[in-house]
Amino acid sequence: QMLRISQLKLPVTHTEEDLKKKIVHTLMCRTEAVQSYEIIKQSLDARKKDNIHYAYVVDAEVKNENKILEKNKDTELVPASITKIMTLTLIMEALEEGKIQLTDSVSVSEYAASMGGSQVFLEPNETQTVDTMIKCISIASANDAAVAMAEKIAGSEPNFVKKMNEKAKELGMKHTQFKNCTGLDDDIKSGHFSSAYDVGLMSR
Repeated sequence: QMLRISQLKLPVTHTEEDLKKKIVHTLMCRTEAVQSYEIIKQSLDARKKDNIHYAYVVDAEVKNENKILEKNKDTELVPASITKIMTLTLIMEALEEGKIQLTDSVSVSEYAASMGGSQVFLEPNETQTVDTMIKCISIASANDAAVAMAEKIAGSEPNFVKKMNEKAKELGMKHTQFKNCTGLDDDIKSGHFSSAYDVGLMSR
């Protein structure tokens, strides 16, 4: 059974014995069956291998930045569907500010329905709730749903992308620029890029 270190609610610096006890309790297994410390140690050691080219890893459960690994963190790369983290961030902000509600209807434009790539095959003029659209974006990485929500919030995808870049600047994302809300067909030459560190900022 696989188990994330964060599920243990213990920092990786805890003693071997404490880790074993926690895993035994979590998995309800015998102490002899657990070789937790060595497994976790191997996992941490693997992060330092040369096959990791770009990374910025922190302990998300620690309020101050507890950096575990950093490598080429500011190199500008194609973010692809990671772009939708910012799309979802702005959707959640709109919900918190009361600009939209989970039960609101979202109408799908012909443009949104034409996105292609990862999608849920929304039809032009189809309506779904904000709640459903969020699930489509989060679970299926749906480009059509992402654009439909961008249009719902900002009137058009370009207007929404402007808000994405404003939010990136606010978060201190110095090596990020968005050209769309999906990450579909993006490339650095087009001006759509991010970095390992900026993705970390965006995801916190």
